[in-house]
Amino acid sequence: DAHILFTSMGFPLDLTELMAAEINFTVDTDGFDKLMEHDRKLSELAEAARKGITSKDMSMEAEQTAWLHNNNVPLTNSDAKYIWHENPKAKVVAVFTGRGGSDSG
Repeated sequence: DAHILFTSMGFPLDLTELMAAEINFTVDTDGFDKLMEHDRKLSELAEAARKGITSKDMSMEAEQTAWLHNNNVPLTNSDAKYIWHENPKAKVVAVFTGRGGSDSG
């Protein structure tokens, strides 16, 4: 698949087409272009989310951390995050759903 070769290994489409032609195969360049356009749109959405351009801002500011403190939510203890051979136990005490959008945080 030309798309997988290109996106995962950086293998050029034109070289894939040349190699395919040598054995009387063709490359679905229309399909390749559609998949690349899909990837481009996903990338744009991811970048917008990273920059906080989406409808909800997932960054915690002073107001959110103050809420945690005022509601006696303990700090996260991450001492065991690199212990691989144990099954940790966890208790969810708060869920941050973001700021902005329809459910203001």
